[in-house]
Amino acid sequence: QMMDLKKEVRNFIYPSKSEITEANILLLGSVGAGKSSFINTIYSCFRGCYTSVAGSGLTDRSLTTK
Repeated sequence: QMMDLKKEVRNFIYPSKSEITEANILLLGSVGAGKSSFINTIYSCFRGCYTSVAGSGLTDRSLTTK
């Protein structure tokens, strides 16, 4: 299933009438909801190995700054 999903994302083509060249994704959630973990999971999936590009973990405050 993961390989099918990766292939679908890689091969996605915007509609021909679209002038969109890139997409931004907004992740909303409270502290500790897993936003950074989600980013790390997606990034790691495409790299083929674990990669931590966004700080994640449990604390009493946010780990990210932007």
